[in-house]
Amino acid sequence: MNGIDWLPELLGVNPWGHGTYDMLYERFRTDFILSQLSYRGHRVWHFPDKEDGREAIFWHLTDREEQQRRHKVQKPTRVPDLCRSARLSWVRPMIENCPSHEILDWDIEEEGSIKTYVWLKSHDFLVLMKRYPDGARRLLTARAWIGDDAIVNASSGISVTANTADRLIGITIASAGATRIGVYGAGALFFVNSTADAFIEDRAK
Repeated sequence: MNGIDWLPELLGVNPWGHGTYDMLYERFRTDFILSQLSYRGHRVWHFPDKEDGREAIFWHLTDREEQQRRHKVQKPTRVPDLCRSARLSWVRPMIENCPSHEILDWDIEEEGSIKTYVWLKSHDFLVLMKRYPDGARRLLTARAWIGDDAIVNASSGISVTANTADRLIGITIASAGATRIGVYGAGALFFVNSTADAFIEDRAK
């Protein structure tokens, strides 16, 4: 049990079998193709482009890419990400249940566009979307941080949980009795607290 009424149980992906991708894709179709998804009253969509017969966003929600060290010019190899795949069923309810006291969600400008982060605090699972001027969001990816993905900086008290696309995300900070999450981007560290949807501190310096 995960302790949250609206959150489904993890999908059975371990051990991985020949039919696992098919099972995951059926769940993907149910949650993201056969019915409309919305975030705080705004439409959530994804590009319909396909890779290997399935929507590209499906692979971004279930796989990870590994670059061959000896052949950096080659296209990265896509392999199943068990942590991410098991939580595919969490993406839709997380987006639909905003606002919720179990979730921290916020917008931030990154590289000329607005990104929306939806973080399931108690399970260290993050959904990332791109915001458009009309309020609609495009689903980009989701990520779970488990075990070896965590990096701890003991001197600063900051626990950094991932490094993705040249930015660090999913940072939990214990300060003055409060837990905060931060985003490193463009050399700046931004903080939001656990009860607000706006940035409360800029540590760019």
